[in-house]
Amino acid sequence: MTTGPLYPANPIDKSVRLPVMVAEIDVSVAANGVASQVSTLIDGEILKIVYDKGTVNASTTAVTKTTTSLTDSVQETIDTYDVNTASMVRYPYAAITGAAAGDNKWCKFAVRDTLTVTVTGGAASKAFTMYVYYR
Repeated sequence: MTTGPLYPANPIDKSVRLPVMVAEIDVSVAANGVASQVSTLIDGEILKIVYDKGTVNASTTAVTKTTTSLTDSVQETIDTYDVNTASMVRYPYAAITGAAAGDNKWCKFAVRDTLTVTVTGGAASKAFTMYVYYR
């Protein structure tokens, strides 16, 4: 009886190929320049955030944080960006816990939470859209 090898001739790709999901967050800035919008549930690593400038025509800084407080009642800041600069694609990263200053060790954010986007002192009565890509 002849048998073949006990291992495959070609390597098996065991990497998980999860689909890339997109959460759209429409942010409308009130007449007083303030906005707060909560996303749908983000469950995975954040790959990128795309900002569509929309009707913004003056300095409008969007601060994106986790909705749930993590430690010491502090929300994790994912990204901060002045939408008036331009429509933009950003790739937020976090410093690895325990890395010394200058180590240049970074990782992607892994999130299982909704994100809260806030604006204070933004362009009055304007709107922009954010797209959060994750898997």
